[in-house]
This record gives sequence, structure tokens and C-alpha cells, in this order.
Amino acid sequence: MTAQQAAAGLRVRCLVPDLDDEFLTLLGQVEEILMAIDPNELHPTPAPLAGDEALYAMRRVWEAVHISQGKYATSAGHGRLLAPDGRLDLLPLRVVDLPADDLKALAAAGIELQRLYDRGDDQVVDVVHEFAVGGPSGPPSAFREHERDTAGALTRVCGLLTAATDPHDDPAVEADAVLLIGRLAGAAGIDGTLSRDEYEAYRRVAVAGTKALGGDAIDLIKFGFFI
Repeated sequence: MTAQQAAAGLRVRCLVPDLDDEFLTLLGQVEEILMAIDPNELHPTPAPLAGDEALYAMRRVWEAVHISQGKYATSAGHGRLLAPDGRLDLLPLRVVDLPADDLKALAAAGIELQRLYDRGDDQVVDVVHEFAVGGPSGPPSAFREHERDTAGALTRVCGLLTAATDPHDDPAVEADAVLLIGRLAGAAGIDGTLSRDEYEAYRRVAVAGTKALGGDAIDLIKFGFFI
């Protein structure tokens, strides 16, 4: 997403992997974190967290994205995505149009939440700790890492949504996104079999999405990397 897109109020066409309940759960957690933080208790109040702009942006994104996930995608008639052999099911990628200004607002709020957590702001640390409880068992270092991941949840959401459309170190990824969006847009109700070139693009987009969610947050086997 470019600054020009956000300034013009444009919509960004995103490639979103269908992670079933996993991504919707993450979106729900982010909404609850935003609801739990009182901007008036932050001194000074950071502009990205002032008012309810980020919260409403999160709700609009959830409304647009949820139809691409799991049972909602099935109910909407979204088809399967198949490897070039026509037999192996791949984790589907869905084309979702999102307002550029909402993505910009959420990205800014995510950066600010992470900064406040790292700075040790009492309210933000307490809220993040509350949502991190029930995380992985093990040594205290494992919980601290999980808690920091929770603080960065909004940044990871934005990263996944724009993984194929933001500028990249690998310029091939943006070209891959153009190729795949052209292939998948308007084909929601049918099964699609990728060509070899499309499958190679799919692999690169999958890696970009994995990095955005924090490395191994998405199991690459889901993307058919075992073939």
C-alpha cells in the first residue's frame, strides 16, 4: 500500500490466505485489545490510538475478510485451489478489497502498540499480559516471547493482509501478486488449478505471508511445499 493510495481513499486488492478459524481468531483478539485500551489513560495520547479510528477500521477489515475464511468462505461458495497436477489441494488464497486508509490506520496503531509495550507503558503491558495468559507452557522466557507476539498482533495482521502488495526486498512478489490476483479475482465460485508459473508465484507469496506472521506462524506444508 502506498501513501498515495491511502491519501486518495483508494481500496487495496489483497491476497489473503484462508486459514480457517486461525486468522479470524487473531483478528478478534486484536479487536478486543483495542477495545480494552483507554486512549485517555495514555499520556500523551498517541495520534494512531486517539478516538476509535483503529477499532472501527479493525471492524471494517473483519467484515471484509471474514467471508474469505473457513466456513464463511464455504458458505459463500468459494472454490478449491489446486496444484498444477489438478489433484493436490492447496491452502486457498482469496482476493479481498480493503480500504487503504483503514490499512494505514491499523498499521500506525500496531506500531504504536508495540512501541508502548516495549517502553513499558503500564496500561498496555497489563492489557497485553491479560490476553497472553493461557499461552504456551514452559520457561518464563517462552511466555515473555508469547506476550511480545501478542503485543505485535496488530502489526502481524497488517503484515499478512499486505504481504503480497506492499513493496518488498524481492520485487518479484509484487509481480506475483498481480499474476495471482488476475487469476483468482472473479473465480470465487469455481475450483482453480494453478499453472506452473502461477504455482511458483503462489510459493513466493506464501513465503512473504509466513514472514509477515512471524516466521513459522504459518506451517508451509499448508501451502503445498511438500510437493
